[in-house]
Amino acid sequence: MPTPTRVGVVADQGPVGPWAERAGLGGFRHLVRRLRWSLRSHEFAPESEAALLDRMSATEIALYRRLSVVDRHHAVHNAAHCLEAGLTDQLVVAAALHDVGKLEAGLGTSGRVLASLLTLAAGRERVASWRGRSGMLGRVGSYASHPELGAAMLAEIGSSPEVVAWARGHHRPLDEVDLEPSVAIVLWQADQD
Repeated sequence: MPTPTRVGVVADQGPVGPWAERAGLGGFRHLVRRLRWSLRSHEFAPESEAALLDRMSATEIALYRRLSVVDRHHAVHNAAHCLEAGLTDQLVVAAALHDVGKLEAGLGTSGRVLASLLTLAAGRERVASWRGRSGMLGRVGSYASHPELGAAMLAEIGSSPEVVAWARGHHRPLDEVDLEPSVAIVLWQADQD
């Protein structure tokens, strides 16, 4: 895998991370991969989940167990990537729990597809402004607001600052993420695999 630079660019590939969404089709390709992945059967090795759970507090485990099977698989996959990269326990937990704010929207796969496409087309800030409305628009707005919602949830249960920072920052430009850029890039790469 090419080595990312500190400004979120991979040589010969251009911007990486959520920073690439502004570059056009990168965000759309990611959504297509995620949709295909979410429609498959999801099993993971119990020892991989155990390695993650050993690093979480009891309140983080309770939040993790509220995730759908697909989201728990995604969490375990991200954690395994970060363990292989040699990140700290708190950063492994950050990789696993960064999407917990999606729980607030209560959307299934088709609702998430709709919310993701609307967010890509209209922009995250605009779609997030729908949060608080009734019905599907409000749920889509909550989905688009999942980084902030997840950060608040994690802060409330006492997660480490790194866990909260990655939940809040995983869709922000690299220079707005409250983590070392090289760490944020590894966390982002885990989320993309």
